[in-house]
Amino acid sequence: MERRHWGWLMAGVIGISFIYYSVFSPADEMVPIATPQGETDIDSVAVYVSGAVECPGVYILPQGSRVADAVKAAGNWLPYADAESVNLAQKVSEGDHISVGYDFAPPESALGITLVNLNRATEKELETLPGVGPATARKIVEYRTENGLFGVTEDLKKVKGIGEGKFQKIRAHITV
Repeated sequence: MERRHWGWLMAGVIGISFIYYSVFSPADEMVPIATPQGETDIDSVAVYVSGAVECPGVYILPQGSRVADAVKAAGNWLPYADAESVNLAQKVSEGDHISVGYDFAPPESALGITLVNLNRATEKELETLPGVGPATARKIVEYRTENGLFGVTEDLKKVKGIGEGKFQKIRAHITV
């Protein structure tokens, strides 16, 4: 590419960057929560709640509030929140950051499901899975014997006769 083309290319990139950042600047979305100097409310605290809550953000809570109050102010837990990641009884202080963790693997008992381990299950145990009969259970055991243990649950789709549809029906019921 000629030297003059590089100049035009760089000017274009700089121009597009300027337009992008002036239109999509996050500064427009940010709203300061601080009160003007000299006006402090000693009866409240500002806390930042983030993570697995409905509406993460900064919340003004009454003095003496607890983490449970902050989580409730943020719209409460998401279904996959890790309730053990925060101490709900702890009092909040000015400027606290409460980060609610994620737990994408809830305990089996919470789901009301007993998981079948693809690497250890017998044919009879595999037959308890939705859409898995004796023939499919036998194919799973044969695949495991010939190819070794399943590394991830998605490896089950490598078994002849188990396509995406059947896998989706049983994925919540299996583990490795």
